[in-house]
Amino acid sequence: MVKKMMLSILKALIPLYGDAYRFRALLRLREICRKKNITWLAICIKNYFLHKFGCELSIYAEISPRALFMHTTGVVIGEGVVIEEGVKIYSGVVCGRKDINNVNDYPIIKKNAILGTGCKVLGKVEVGQNCIIGANSVVMTSTDSGTWCGAPARKVIRRV
Repeated sequence: MVKKMMLSILKALIPLYGDAYRFRALLRLREICRKKNITWLAICIKNYFLHKFGCELSIYAEISPRALFMHTTGVVIGEGVVIEEGVKIYSGVVCGRKDINNVNDYPIIKKNAILGTGCKVLGKVEVGQNCIIGANSVVMTSTDSGTWCGAPARKVIRRV
C-alpha cells in the first residue's frame, strides 16, 4: 500500500518526458534526501531505481546529479562511493569495497571520468580527473588522467 502510494507520488512529481529525464530528476531528489537525512524517501527512490532501471545505488553514496548514466542496467554503487559531476557511467559498472572488513574503503571518482561497460572500481582508490577506464577493467589502485585497461588496470601508452 505504502509502496504504491510512494510510486504514484513520484510519478506525479516527475513529468513523463522520458526515462533519462526521470532518472536524472530522481537522482537529484535522492541527493537532496541524502543531505537532509530523509532516509525513507531515499529508500523509496533506491527501490524505484532497482525496479525500473536495474541499478542499485546506495542511499549513502554521494553521486552528483550531473553524473551521466549512459545505460543503467547492472550498475552497482556502494555506500561510501563519491562520484563527482560529469562522470559517464556505462552498464555493468561496480564501485565498492574490495574487502568486507574495511568499512571506509570506497572509491572516489573525479570529474569527467568515463567508466566503461562492466568495469570494476574496488577499494580506497581515486580515479583521476578526465580518466578513461576501459570495458571490463578492474581498478584496484589509484589512477591519474589517461586511459586505463585490463585486469588489473594498467595505463595505456599510445604510440604514434
